[in-house]
Parts: sequence; C-alpha cells; structure tokens
Amino acid sequence: MAIPGDDFFERWIEYAETGKGALLTAWLRGQAWKELGHERAADQSMESAAGDAPPFYGRLGLFITLIKKGKVRGCYGAFHHSSDRLESVLKEYLKGALRYDPRHIPLGIEELKETVIVVTVASMPLQAEGLGSVDITNYGVMITYESGESALFVPAEMKTHSYLERSMDKKVIMNISMFRAVTIQEAGEKPGIKPR
Repeated sequence: MAIPGDDFFERWIEYAETGKGALLTAWLRGQAWKELGHERAADQSMESAAGDAPPFYGRLGLFITLIKKGKVRGCYGAFHHSSDRLESVLKEYLKGALRYDPRHIPLGIEELKETVIVVTVASMPLQAEGLGSVDITNYGVMITYESGESALFVPAEMKTHSYLERSMDKKVIMNISMFRAVTIQEAGEKPGIKPR
C-alpha cells in the first residue's frame, strides 16, 4: 500500500543509513547545550552539519525524543509544521522536547550528558486495524480517545504493546492510526529502531 510522501520517506531512510543522520543529531546536541544555557555551546549552522537532509515539509512528520538511561525524558514534534526550513523546525521541536512535553519535567543541563537525542521522521498516519496489529519496531502509533484527546507514540518511546496499553489508562479508544518511522540516533549509540 502506498503511503503519501513515501518517496520522501525513502530518501530519509537512505539518509539515516549513510550515517549522515549522526551529523544532524550532533548538531542537535550543540543546540540543546545552547538552549539549556551552556555558555560555550557551539553555534554551528545545520547546513554545515547536515545540509543535504532530504525534504520533509508538507509530507512527513518530525519528532525529537530525549532518552535518559532507557527512559523517555521528553518528546515533541508534529506532522504539520510551522516552517519549511528544517533548521527552524528542529530547533522548535528540540526546545519542546527539552521544556514543554507535559508528561515530563523539563530536562536539566546536568542531565544532558546522559541523554540520547533521537530524531524520528514519520510518514502520514493511516488507519490501523488494532493496536496488536502494529509492528512497533517500524511504526509509530497515534491514538484518539472518546474524550477528543489524542496520544502519539514514536518507536523510540515504545518497548512493548503492554507499555502502550498501560499508557491508555482505561480510556475509551475511538481510533488507532499508525505511521512508518525512521529513527536517527547519535553516533556511537546502540541501534534503536530499524529504519524500515
């Protein structure tokens, strides 16, 4: 089944597999130091770090997840973006992951050394038959509840289906969608989610 934006998504898979994604996450780490107030943080432009990143605007979701000692410390992103400039969007979502994920207290500068920065590039969501039918190593999940609330989980946040079930906290589910996800991690980190 073809998913809208598949050609762009495939280009992001290639980008991640070449190792260029490590340049992108290294740039994000410098931006995180700067955002948290480190006086000597590098002010390198994203273009010089990872300038040939594929297009994304209007076709793919972007999310940034912060993981400390195997636990999520923040995640922020969207399928629809306020800008078509990758640098602006990534800075906005990094700031959100560091400070504005309502599920977590803001990340402190002293925690950053122990925190892994993960970028998830996502296809647009499609209807899923049910939670158990989703391969959470390759797909993210978006759940809409009867209350109108929604929750989104990228693969870097999920370990098991039971984790998702616990996260639902007995809420009535109206819809479950899934999206393909490629995960880009920092150099030297253990491979997380397979990019296909």
